[in-house]
Amino acid sequence: MRAGLSLRGVLYLIALQLFSRGGTFLLNVFVARAAGPELFAVATIQMYLILTTIQFLSREAVRRACLRDSHEGNVALPEVVSMSWVAVAMTAVLGCGVTWFSLKYNGNTPTVNHFDTGVFLFAFAAVLEVCGEPMYSALI
Repeated sequence: MRAGLSLRGVLYLIALQLFSRGGTFLLNVFVARAAGPELFAVATIQMYLILTTIQFLSREAVRRACLRDSHEGNVALPEVVSMSWVAVAMTAVLGCGVTWFSLKYNGNTPTVNHFDTGVFLFAFAAVLEVCGEPMYSALI
């Protein structure tokens, strides 16, 4: 009886993954056909690079410090959460810097409409995503 429930749960998880991946693939194909190659390249490469650069540079150092200190037993949970908020401030500063650098030195995309707005929105999205970092640090 227990094995049957586990097998059914695994089958549901596999079906969910297939549906999720298939849906994402179909949406990407639709967007690639509708947007055109230049706009699709900007959205999938340059904007993603901006987002991951901001997030990696701002939160990895804080995340490693929090994990190291919490596993060694030197720091209590409230201190780890407080230390994690540093990543949010670092993300805001790095977001401004990466946005400025991207807008100043990226001369390849004058034909893409609203490129500057997209860069600002991706930097803001990075800040919003890193706002969850204290909760992540509290769980680990």
